[in-house]
Parts: sequence; C-alpha cells; structure tokens
Amino acid sequence: MSIVSFQGTSLTSKQRLRLAQEKHLKASFINPVLAEQVAVTLAVIETRKEQGVKPDKPWEFDYQVFGTPSVAEWMGY
Repeated sequence: MSIVSFQGTSLTSKQRLRLAQEKHLKASFINPVLAEQVAVTLAVIETRKEQGVKPDKPWEFDYQVFGTPSVAEWMGY
C-alpha cells in the first residue's frame, strides 16, 4: 500500500488570488433570503434527526397503471 502525503504543498500567489476572488464573487451571488431559508431548513432537519422523526414523503402515487399503453388509448379511441 502506498501512502500519499500532501504535506508541504502550497498555492502559488496567482492561485491564492484566484481563490480569494472566487470566494468573494460566490458570496456576492448568494441571495441572502435564500441563504437564510436554507440555513433554517437545515437546522430543522438536524433537530428532527436528533428527535428520531422519520422524513416526510415528498410525493405519493395517485394511481399506478400496469401494462403497455396503446396508441389508440393515447389518442382517445
């Protein structure tokens, strides 16, 4: 088994500048209202996990049809 170590690796000055610009731009694009809603939702999910509540089903089947649909049924004949 080979061991890979990234100790001693560092970014160049251009890479650090680019990373700082990306972080700055990313923060400016995030809608604060959306970010707040996401934070609240994640907090609610975490509290429900701690309480052991099962997640809600996001959807349910109204009906389920088996078989192969025919073109005549699809056209309404």
